Amino acid sequence: MSSGGPRWHSLIKGTEAQIEALTSDKYLTVVSAGAGTGKTQTLAQRFAWLLASDPECAVGEVLVLTFTKKAAREMQERIKGTLERWYAECPEELAHLKSRIEGIDDAYISTIHSFAMKIIRESGLALDIDPTASIMPAPKADIWWREFASMLSSASEERILAALPAEWRARASELMREPEFIEMLNAFGPEAVAEAAKSCSEKLYCAGQSPESLWEHDDTELTASIESLKELKKDIYELWSRDVFPAILSSPEFSGGGNRKPTKAKEKLSPFIDRWLAAPAASDEALSQFCGELFESVLVPLPGGKIKDAISEALGKGLKEWRDETKALLALAVPPSEGEKRINALLCRVCAVGWACWDEFRRRENLLSLSDLIFYASEVLNSSADYKRKFKHIMVDEFQDTDPLQDGLIEALWVTPEAESDFHNTLFLVGDQKQSIYRFRHADLTLFRGYIERCRRHGAEGYCKYVSLDQNFRTASGLLEKFNGLFGELWGGGSEIFYEPLLPPQDEDIRERRNASVERPLLELLCAVSPYGDRDEKILMPELRLRLYSELGRRMARMREEGRLIWDKGRGEFRPVRWRDFAVLVPARTEYSMIERAFERLGLPYLLSTNKNYFARSEIGDLVNLISLLAEPENPLFLGGWLASPFSGVSIEEAERMLAAALESRESRKALPLAEVVRREHPELCARLEHLRRTALLSGVSAVILEILREPSFLENYGGLRRRRVNANIIYLAQLAEEYERSQGKSLKGCAEYLLSAASSEGAKEEPDAADEDTDAIQVMTIHASKGLEFPVVALIYADKRGPRSSALQVSKRYGVIAKETPDFLLHDEPGGKNISAMWEMKEESEAESAERDRLWYVGFTRAQDRLILCAAYQESKADAEGGKSPTLLSRTAGVLPPEDISHITEEPEELPKYAPYEAKAQTEGMALKIVSPAKLGRISASAYALISWCPAAYRTVYRQGRTVSWTVKGGEGGGSDFGSLTHWLLARWDFRAESLVRWLPFSREGQGYEAVMRRLPVELRDEFASGAKRREIRELLQRYAQSEECSLFAELASAESPVKLFREMPFRVPDRGTVLVGATDLFWRDDSGLHLRDWKSSSEEYAPSYYYERQLEFYAYALHRFFEPRGGVIPIDSAVIYLRSQDNERKIRLYGAEDFKAVGGLIEAAAIEALSGNFVGKKERCAACPWRTDCEAR
Repeated sequence: MSSGGPRWHSLIKGTEAQIEALTSDKYLTVVSAGAGTGKTQTLAQRFAWLLASDPECAVGEVLVLTFTKKAAREMQERIKGTLERWYAECPEELAHLKSRIEGIDDAYISTIHSFAMKIIRESGLALDIDPTASIMPAPKADIWWREFASMLSSASEERILAALPAEWRARASELMREPEFIEMLNAFGPEAVAEAAKSCSEKLYCAGQSPESLWEHDDTELTASIESLKELKKDIYELWSRDVFPAILSSPEFSGGGNRKPTKAKEKLSPFIDRWLAAPAASDEALSQFCGELFESVLVPLPGGKIKDAISEALGKGLKEWRDETKALLALAVPPSEGEKRINALLCRVCAVGWACWDEFRRRENLLSLSDLIFYASEVLNSSADYKRKFKHIMVDEFQDTDPLQDGLIEALWVTPEAESDFHNTLFLVGDQKQSIYRFRHADLTLFRGYIERCRRHGAEGYCKYVSLDQNFRTASGLLEKFNGLFGELWGGGSEIFYEPLLPPQDEDIRERRNASVERPLLELLCAVSPYGDRDEKILMPELRLRLYSELGRRMARMREEGRLIWDKGRGEFRPVRWRDFAVLVPARTEYSMIERAFERLGLPYLLSTNKNYFARSEIGDLVNLISLLAEPENPLFLGGWLASPFSGVSIEEAERMLAAALESRESRKALPLAEVVRREHPELCARLEHLRRTALLSGVSAVILEILREPSFLENYGGLRRRRVNANIIYLAQLAEEYERSQGKSLKGCAEYLLSAASSEGAKEEPDAADEDTDAIQVMTIHASKGLEFPVVALIYADKRGPRSSALQVSKRYGVIAKETPDFLLHDEPGGKNISAMWEMKEESEAESAERDRLWYVGFTRAQDRLILCAAYQESKADAEGGKSPTLLSRTAGVLPPEDISHITEEPEELPKYAPYEAKAQTEGMALKIVSPAKLGRISASAYALISWCPAAYRTVYRQGRTVSWTVKGGEGGGSDFGSLTHWLLARWDFRAESLVRWLPFSREGQGYEAVMRRLPVELRDEFASGAKRREIRELLQRYAQSEECSLFAELASAESPVKLFREMPFRVPDRGTVLVGATDLFWRDDSGLHLRDWKSSSEEYAPSYYYERQLEFYAYALHRFFEPRGGVIPIDSAVIYLRSQDNERKIRLYGAEDFKAVGGLIEAAAIEALSGNFVGKKERCAACPWRTDCEAR
């Protein structure tokens, strides 16, 4: 800083722009800090400046809000270091800083959520909430939203009204009684509606909206959007008549003269031009006619040759691109249908009710969401002028990632110069428009732009200042030039972002030292490509990505072997590159698995940052299995899984020996006696398990996991870098268990079930970050995770993502809750197709996502210090090959690079060298005993047994590959699986009398009878029931059956007077030999002659293999036998299939005795073992009837 002031001013370090910003005395200072421009240093010195220049300013009067807790800690350390350095240099001038340094730990330096919680804690009774309220635990929130979906599924007015505050109940009751309410649930499903309500409570809450505003939402915003296009047709006509027609007429095709035969394009265009030049479009009707003819005839197909070039030049862009964009805009200029208005209004009100229920639940439970913290803290500030006076200065970092709710809190803190008050404070905002990449957290970039505009408007009046930091201290000068060229072009012209180039340091000495030994290439392009012409040898994307990452790994390894030099910022000199100097940045974690595969086969050390397959990690599966074992100590599958894991301390050989001993001593029809073997031969293991079980029961599952961590001998089974990851993952599991216990109590069984459920349904759970600065390994992370970091060598994985994903229901800040399409029950005579509101939302979301995508690449590019490798894998399209594709960042990068810096990988090398020694995988991974997904191994269903008996290869196709066929679905074919399921549902409730069928299957959808049945139906069957044709088909089917003697027998058994009870749709869960038999029988009854089992099929008898159904029935019969055996037994049992479409055929009744059940029990056990073995050998005699015979590997 310049001389002339106090001596301590000379201690301020930085560029002119940094010093101008940190010493600003304006009430509002907005700083645009480009990547690597010293933002953190500026903020730290700003804090120190405020304290140093004002002896009356206390540490607690300066508020600093950061984006993350880590950033807050680093900021506090940097501020403390700056204050200590200044005080040490000028102890007399800055004597007052001594007490400030001592009190720095009490400073308000935190995330905005932590600060908001502090306000609430200090607010006393100023709010209508308990100041001791805590944060909503994730398990509790998940459970509640599932419960709300259940409320919708049952259309339970009673449950929903009970969940609402009193002021919402009357309107919610009225809403639920509207005829369209049930229709809406049928159309979209209760889970989707509940998910939309949940999204409203997050996305719209952060935008400053409420359940009340959502209930009152109308189509004002949609009308305004459509109105903005009212001149579109006129603009199109004027553009063509003014610019395009003259360009066409002056093209060689039209102006050349001669007797040459006119082209098809000229034959089509000439009369079109003549007609509209002779009679210009003056009315709305004429403009519509002009546009209709232009887009539906003249430009279909597009003209070619010189005419196309002339039109494109006149339009200022490619003709095809202009046509497609303009047609899309014309589609948006249409007003919404009445059906669309009604469904959107209904959805808004239903979601408002769900949101209000959620708000009331949190209030009753004294729990707060993160958005609640901001909302209630803002209420305190808006109602308490005294609280605002606590802070003379407010500083906010990363302001570009703020949402409207957070901005409201900051505005509530800041007493602006325009406010009528004797107190005013300063607001210092730091951000970078180009690095705003958190839309998924509801960040609103327009807020930062608004403050910048405010500075530009009011700067001359004396209370605002805008400062741009543009000197970059991170990246080599040559690389900066490349960045500026690429992004300057990308954001040039009419872009919303005013691109301010990043400049190298102005200090010539610093600049020369920094760039003295930078090695080339600074920027290179690495692509794995499947060329367009090679259609016969087209390479699939997974193989392309593997090639790409393998070549990238080889290049990194060669750079390290060759000792390539990189700039060490801390030491201020160049040094050879290390593994940890490399970073691979990906746009999404979906790339992780292929990177892992490539790097592991090369033997490269690497660390993944926050992977999303947490529950798929072996150590977590082993621990979840152990917790399940503690809840069910005698379960042989859980016990076997524990013995096979590193946590037991048992060797592979000993575990296998105990398993073999248990199998050898197993008695017929008894559970596997593995626990007995362990108790007999290793009592110390049983004692340890019992100790852990008691710990879990008394202190909770989290205490068990922490106890295991205190004796980490199991880590010897994991090598090198993996050991660090395993340890971090287990600590995180303890935290998950503790979170469950805080919200639901210390239930061993409950926590075990929660973790098992999470392992099966939440496979995308994020891993904790296990990296640290001392680990010498390649860093692999998302671009989002890399924000704020820097690396000497960055490999950036480029992916050209195509627009936002669209779901049936969307939540929009502008348009409310909207349906992608209007459901059939509201269409009437209107055409279907996409709704206008959904099209507008998709357009705006696509534009916003595309803009953020460009900013994401900017963040990725600017992490690099010395070298950037831009990587891409793609299958070349025709447009790529012909050069007709719109420019992308990838093609722009290729355009600025010399050929030697662009590499195309077209084949995989034959040999892959190992560049670094890599420790072998843990010993336990090679163990023959593989216990996978224990919860599934302990059970078998009738369908699984029947299918593996019919053909093991078919079983693999269905149960391992996830495919299905209608005859494995309950009810079979004959109208579809939903038809069969609906028929079964009715047969479970019908009294078997013909006259009552009309009550269950009414002719019309009008009346209370239809509504009564619809309300009772499961949601997934309501569409089928709504079909009059399906109701008629089932009614006729059952009317014919009602004439049979068999149906008359069932009618007698179903009557209240019958001494024999008819059991229908009876679910069972029967343990047998260590396996649980699960399923549900259709129909059975017991009388003096035995037990009679029947199974309904709505398909015809010849449709599916009878062998398959016979195996199902014998499974049911055996399960009933095992169920009744300890209850006095029941033999004989007989079974038969009732084919409703073949009612005249004689029933094929099978009779079972003791020997039959012994045989069937052995077959079921063999099937369970075969299902676990992985040996799915096909039975070729089944191929003729198999639906997968054309692509089965077993043939």
